Amino acid sequence: RDKNQGYEYNNEAELSLPEGYVKQKEDRETGTLHILHKSDILASKTPEKSRVGVEDQLTWNISLSNYSSTIANVSFIDVLPFNGSEAKTEDGTVTNFHGTLDFASAEFTGRMPKGAKLYYTSHDPKDIDPNVADQSGVKWVDSVDALGGASKVTAIKVEVPQFGKAGSRFINVALNMIAKGNKNGDTYVNKMSQSKTENPIDIPAPGASSITSLAS
Repeated sequence: RDKNQGYEYNNEAELSLPEGYVKQKEDRETGTLHILHKSDILASKTPEKSRVGVEDQLTWNISLSNYSSTIANVSFIDVLPFNGSEAKTEDGTVTNFHGTLDFASAEFTGRMPKGAKLYYTSHDPKDIDPNVADQSGVKWVDSVDALGGASKVTAIKVEVPQFGKAGSRFINVALNMIAKGNKNGDTYVNKMSQSKTENPIDIPAPGASSITSLAS
């Protein structure tokens, strides 16, 4: 029986006696074994600071870890916050800011996974579906210069050829942006996509996280 916190297995045994024997106790016994879920592939995304000032840097730290067998060609997409985005937190917070939010950089932190690459696009963020494996309609480049500068970036994509024992068990990326012209109470909500592979796997994407402006 599948339970929210794991799997539950019931085993039942029944005692049968020849005619003439007297039962001394219950002739039926039931035992239950409850095995907790333990995720082999974990994803998290957290803001470095939950409050920012005028023209401050916003940083989200993205982390994936794999404790199972090696997975080939893992990739995930992060569409940067923009006004009108459908991304929202559990309490209903959405992106709503004044001024602009410019991409600054994305970089691997810690030990860089072998063969890992970062790609960028200036595609209209409203038309990027990060949960679709086929991204052929979106032009991805490996340099922000090819887009006319970092401020043109609307989404990033991370690709790792071997994720696990044969490559790297961990993927860590810092995503940095600069808020300009922001006002007090502005909110920036960012949500990472589910990861996609050659043989798609179900990696729960972390919930959307927000950063609030304390600018005057």
